Parts: sequence; C-alpha cells; structure tokens
Amino acid sequence: YDVFLTHIKPHITSMPYVFRFLFLLTFLPSLIYAQGAKLNIDSMALRINNTETQYKRTLELERCLTAIVLNDPSSFQALREKIDVSTLSARNLLLLDSYTARELMYAGKIEELLELPSQGNPYINFFKGSAEFYLGNDDAAMKDYKEGIRVFKLYNDTIYLASAYNNVGTLHWHANRLDSALIYFQLAKSYTYWHNRMLENNILAIANTLQNYRLSKKQIDIIKQNIGEDLDAYFMTNALNYYIQNDPVRADSLEQLIRSTYTEFKDVPVQLMAIYIENSWITDSVASVLVDWAPNSFIEDALRGLTESELIATAQFTPEVLRQLADNTPSEVDSIVLTVFAQLDSTSRAGLAGALSELDSKNRLEALQKLKYAAKDFESTIAEKEDEFRNYTIVGIALMFIGLLVIIMSQYRRIQQVKESARLALLNAELAEKNSKMQVEINKVRSGIEDLTETSMQRLKGLRQAVEDLGNDKKQANTMLDDLNIIVTHEEGMMRFRIKNIVDNITAAGLKELESFMNDKEIQVLKLTLLNFRSKEIASLMGVSPQHINNMRSKMKTSIEETLNVEYDTFIMELEKNLLQPE
Repeated sequence: YDVFLTHIKPHITSMPYVFRFLFLLTFLPSLIYAQGAKLNIDSMALRINNTETQYKRTLELERCLTAIVLNDPSSFQALREKIDVSTLSARNLLLLDSYTARELMYAGKIEELLELPSQGNPYINFFKGSAEFYLGNDDAAMKDYKEGIRVFKLYNDTIYLASAYNNVGTLHWHANRLDSALIYFQLAKSYTYWHNRMLENNILAIANTLQNYRLSKKQIDIIKQNIGEDLDAYFMTNALNYYIQNDPVRADSLEQLIRSTYTEFKDVPVQLMAIYIENSWITDSVASVLVDWAPNSFIEDALRGLTESELIATAQFTPEVLRQLADNTPSEVDSIVLTVFAQLDSTSRAGLAGALSELDSKNRLEALQKLKYAAKDFESTIAEKEDEFRNYTIVGIALMFIGLLVIIMSQYRRIQQVKESARLALLNAELAEKNSKMQVEINKVRSGIEDLTETSMQRLKGLRQAVEDLGNDKKQANTMLDDLNIIVTHEEGMMRFRIKNIVDNITAAGLKELESFMNDKEIQVLKLTLLNFRSKEIASLMGVSPQHINNMRSKMKTSIEETLNVEYDTFIMELEKNLLQPE
C-alpha cells in the first residue's frame, strides 16, 4: 500500500474523498496480488508458465504485471518474451495485451491513455474508464466501465467485475443518484470475497440517506463483526446517524465516545465535522479549521450544516471568513448562500440559519421518501435485466466456445504442419540456396498471417450469419447480434495480438541497431514492409488508417538515413538479404 501511494498519491491528493474511493478501488485487485512480489523476471516467467490452473495463472500474471509497472516498467518486454504464450488463455492474453494501458494509468499519463484504442479489450476499457472519471467525463467513464463489465462476465473475472461495479456505483453517487449507487455497490459486494470496509461503509451511508434502516442495521452488524473495537470516523458518523433515528440509547453512548475521543475541533476527523457543527459540540476554532481544509465532500457537508446552525452567527465567522469559505467550496449553491451570510449581521444570520434548517428538513423528508420508492423500482428493473442478460449470455458463450474450438483446432493443425516443415527444411538446409530459403520463409510468414486473418474473419462472419438466421424474434436476434459483435471485436483484437507475436519472432542482422532510435510500432511496420505488405494491409492488421502508416514510413525513412548515414533503399535491400537469418 505504501509503495502504491508513492506512485499514485501525486494524482489523487486533490480529489474529493468519493473520487479517491473510485481511484483506489481501481487498483485494489492488482495491489492484493502484487504484495511481496520481487522483481526477478526469470522467476516471474517460470511461475506463470508452471502454474497449474488458468485461474491461478491469471492471479500470478496480475501480480507480476503490477510489480513490474510499480518498479521497472521497461522490463515488461523481457517478461513477455519469456512467457510461454501457448499456456495462456484468451483472458490471460487480453490481460497481457493491456499492459500499456496499465502503465499509462499508473504513470498518470491520462491523455495518452485515452488515445489508446481498446480493440475489444475489457481491461483497456477499465483503465480508460478511470482516466475519463479523473478528467470529470462521467458519461464516457460509465460507457467504458459497462463495456468492460459485459466481457468480464463472459470470462467470469470476479475481481475486475467487483471493481467495475464499484466504480459505476461511485459515478452514480457522484451524480447524486443514490438509488442506483446502492444497487451497483451491492453488485460489487456480491463479487467481493474479502471484507472491504470502505465499500461496506458506503452502502451503510446510502442506506441511511434512503431510510432503508433494515439494510443499515445489517451493514452495522457486518462492519462491527469484521473490525471489532477498531471504530473509524467514517463508521462512527454513519452508525450515529442510524442510532439517532432507531436506537437513542446507543446514540447517546456513541455520542459520548466520540466527544471524549475528540475534545478539540482541530483534532476532529473530517468525516465527523458536520456532526460537531450540527450539534454545536465544540464552538472554538471552527472557522479557522474550515478555512484551512481543502474542499472535499465531507467539508461540503460541514459547510452546509454550518448554514443551518446558530454557530454561523458567532463572532469567529466574520464577513471575510465567510467570503473565503464561499470561494473555497466547489458547490455553486453553497457558495451563493455563504456570500449572502457575509452581507448580514449576526441577528439576521441566526434567523436565516433557522429558516434554512426548517426548510431543508421538510424538503429532505419528501425527497428521501421519493428516493426510497424509486430505489425499489430501479432495483427490480436491474434484477430483471440481469436475468434477461444471463439467458442471452449462455447462448453467446456457447457460440463463442464453438467458434474458439474451431479456431484452436485449426491453429493446432497449422502448428504441427509448421513444425514438420521446419524439420524437413533443416534436413535439406545444405542443399538449398540461401536466397531460395529466404523467400520460402518469407512466404510462409506472410501466408500464415493472411490465413490467420482470412480464417478468423470467415468463421466470425459465419457465426454472425447463424445468429441472424435464428428466427423471427427480432428482439432476441438483435440482442444476440450485439453480444456477438463483442466476440467479433475480441477475436479481431486476439488476431492482432497473435500476428504481433509472429512478427516479433522475425529477426535479421541490422534490426537490433534500430531499437536505439525507433519504437516497437515502427519496427513492427518495418518488418511487415519487408514481408511485402502494403500500407492498407498493415493498417488493417494494426487497427489504424493507411495514411497513419504512410506517415510512419516517411518518418522511419528520414530517421534511418539521418541516424545511420545510409540510403533507405540500400538499407532495406540489405535487411531483406538477412531476413530470418541469425542476428
């Protein structure tokens, strides 16, 4: 956790607490599996390759990727080269392929992360969702998280499902849609296999606000059972709100505990400030403490409570202090109210605070009652949609399984054929001319890439046509087509990933020196160029525009000629001669 804060803290210290909650939970699964990891690439690769089950291999891969991104991001390529790709599941490959998004997120390079194409990878969607939320783009963040959730369900990735549901809940909370927030927090909890105190406390807070006291009581029992006597300020705030409405005896007992624990306002945790102000438990130094605090959701509650308390009429809240508080609060409404108070004398302030308190109480009761019934309706709707989607998912998984099985069997036969061809080529190596051998190997690589692309596309189109022919239930067919599009997008991403592995295995004397001034993408384009792929073909394989490839080629030509002091065409001819030969 300390290592994590060292890397992430500069990006979260200015966030309100509810924002920090989402941001920290984004990385929680990785942190759990990265604890105690040592950065030994050989050992990491050995553990990943030798892990018995796919589930354990996924946990090991997650832990290793997090350890690398926290300590030495440049060592990822070394790990990837040592991993036996044939042992990885599709889920593992997607996780491996999302490393760049993980690295950009941890490094705080938000803009670069948002430019990264997702290509059907749910883990990239997950990290981009966090980046969008960080920039305040709530709608875009919601879309990214929900796209990720749909694929996480197909793979039953409970860890990322829990985090994604939690983050969607936080987005609803941020927008004051408490009924929806509660439902998504509970969905997150259903996939969480450890006690998450912050998640439990937030469910308790929302249950109190919605006056769902039965749920509040349940949450209090769960939290106390797991934390014992180690009561934190957030829990004490929520528990006290519940006891005031339902158990006055315990409310008095907890109140005495809080007041005896924090006897000076400067020591009061920010979560309890609103309660102290509302009840006027301490009246000294309140103004100076509020002025010094950076704005967050708890300070907003405290300032809102101040505008309904007689405390605002005391001498410590001078017009200058009130104007400063108005400038600090991010809430436009609270800022206006505090500015009005700054114009009034103490008597008028007391009168206005009393009027706001009565008005707020009446409106709050009515609003909460509406939210209470709206939450029940929304919860029923969500449950129905979950059941409906579960039925469609079963069909989708079956279709995906059939398609993947056909592809895997086809690839297995192709691998056996390649192995046999390689063995025969080795036996006859002395009889073959060097140029003839080079051309044969080039044609094999190009043919393999083209066959992989054509076979994958034909089978996926066949699956889509099969769904279209299912019957007259247009709604069901459209829904299943939608699910199939996810699989198509995923398979296209998998195809690009495998093609990348094929290209990465291409070697030639002279390629190594390019790594000092060209990036991986440029070297990949150069290798495909050596295989006689056109710009349009390369663009399709890499998921970019042909113009982008042309621009890259022009930049590469200039870099090679200026850095190596050699004609570009001469250099390419030399590489072609040495292609697929030892470096």
